[in-house]
Amino acid sequence: PANYFSKLHLYFAAKMEPDVIFLNNLIFPKYLEADLFEDLTPYFKEEIKNETFFKNTIDAFSKDGKVYAIPRDISNVVIYYNKNVFDKLHLSYPKENWTVDELYELSKKLTLDTNKDGVTDIWGINRSNKMIYWQPFLTVEGEKVLDKDGYLAINSQNSIKILQRYAELVTRDLAAPPDNVLAGKTYAQMFMNGELAFFAGGRWNMPQFSRIKDFEWDVINFPQSKTSFIPADASGWAVAKRSKSKENAVKLVKFLSSNHSIAKFTKSGLITPARKDIAQSDSFLNNPKNKNNQAFLYATQHSKPQKLNGNIKEMEDILLRALEPAFNGNETVEKIMHNKALIQDLCDLSKCK
Repeated sequence: PANYFSKLHLYFAAKMEPDVIFLNNLIFPKYLEADLFEDLTPYFKEEIKNETFFKNTIDAFSKDGKVYAIPRDISNVVIYYNKNVFDKLHLSYPKENWTVDELYELSKKLTLDTNKDGVTDIWGINRSNKMIYWQPFLTVEGEKVLDKDGYLAINSQNSIKILQRYAELVTRDLAAPPDNVLAGKTYAQMFMNGELAFFAGGRWNMPQFSRIKDFEWDVINFPQSKTSFIPADASGWAVAKRSKSKENAVKLVKFLSSNHSIAKFTKSGLITPARKDIAQSDSFLNNPKNKNNQAFLYATQHSKPQKLNGNIKEMEDILLRALEPAFNGNETVEKIMHNKALIQDLCDLSKCK
């Protein structure tokens, strides 16, 4: 239903939750900490032993060696790019081993006034204050929102520097469109209209982008180094611990996560499958409806789930509001992150040293 996650929370609070719950690894910790999910490890011993699913997707739904949800798909931020803009400027297309510095520099080069009238017609890249989009810029340089022990890490000096640079894609580099340029459009629509050279997005954009006819485009993995990683966001199915039909609930999860079902889910192009046999199959990698599925497989193989806690959504909401002045150019990230009240709010939702 609409507002699914909000309604799910109410269902749990009223002890009326479904037997089988579809969820992602961002909301997963809240319910796990409340001991509301059945341990599925005994029911999926063979799949876990045989590594049927990518390990990072299993890890995203595990705690203390127990698996509490079976993954359907994995999402990573990748970079879609307009090949025609590269060709116009005689620039080489990005390759797998590119760096975040190259992404920034190319974003500036690809911002064009095509009519030479002082109006930017093509912007280099999208820039969002939502955590899913700026988080990879942290992790690619070895930083995180929470460290491996669950302590607040986003207020480190290096994280502040990284977020300031990201904010300045709009405010200083003029390589990403400010809010007033959007005029009701989404960044995805701007890319489809040929107004963005790069688009940082996910697999969920593939079905709409596959309809693009006016220019050539492709996909490349988000830049990374040997010491960094891309955040892995997984979706999957859990079974309610209070379910009165656990046997049938487990059967449903086994059916939904089977080779046959995941192949069906994958066919639309909307997801990168968590099952290795489907992700590595010809039907996924060479699907004529989609571009460069190998890039999504690469991202899957080089990503890790992040350390999260049950309050991550609340933390994200606080950061969304707090960082807005920096993203608008009215304040620096450093000044915001040195606000004692903000840090206390974040510490109330996480561990602080």
